[in-house]
Amino acid sequence: MRTQSIKCVIFDLDGTLVDTENIFIEGYRRAFERRKLTIELSEIQSWVGKSAESTLEKIDQYTNHRYLSEIIRMERIQYFRECFEQRTLSLRPYAKDILDFCKTNGLKIGLATSTPENFGIEILNYFGIFDAFDFIVFGDHVNELKPAPDVYNRAVSRSGIARGSCLAVEDSESGVDSALAAKLKVVQVVDMSRDFMNIHKNAMKHLTSLDQLKLVLMEIDSNIKIFA
Repeated sequence: MRTQSIKCVIFDLDGTLVDTENIFIEGYRRAFERRKLTIELSEIQSWVGKSAESTLEKIDQYTNHRYLSEIIRMERIQYFRECFEQRTLSLRPYAKDILDFCKTNGLKIGLATSTPENFGIEILNYFGIFDAFDFIVFGDHVNELKPAPDVYNRAVSRSGIARGSCLAVEDSESGVDSALAAKLKVVQVVDMSRDFMNIHKNAMKHLTSLDQLKLVLMEIDSNIKIFA
């Protein structure tokens, strides 16, 4: 019999709710190509969800110069902005649907992201989902970014819900590590369209679509219904 309860779902943003990761990857690929630096696409893909400092250390191995590494990272950010301004950025399939499902079932909905507040709000408002969240923790609200647990620890504190009744939803290994370090249950949404998939063996469930999260929530908590 199911005895666990879920009172709060805390979502990641980049790659989980918003389809940003492929744009990040392409931005890096272009920056390396511009400088005729050879790098495997799978190497860039492995940086998904990593902190800025961790990624810069990886780039340093190809540039041998931190200043150049920072320029490459800034060009990736600029490419992302260009895609955003050209409206080529999109939500992940079923993103709005799962937010509505959680709200209908009376769950608190949180966001825990490494994205800075000013840009994060811009993205959320563009997609019309800012008001879907009961609380939000942005990257510049904490000292250490994922995979450190800071963002999730702060999210749990903001939620007012017991840690054991919170569920994190992530797409990257780094994000899963962050949630696990905060002692949360976590499910990982895996993008099957990627050539390189960071599947975390310690996530409690691996999903291929946000729509499948409905079934996971109902498996955990019998009070959650498909038709609330």
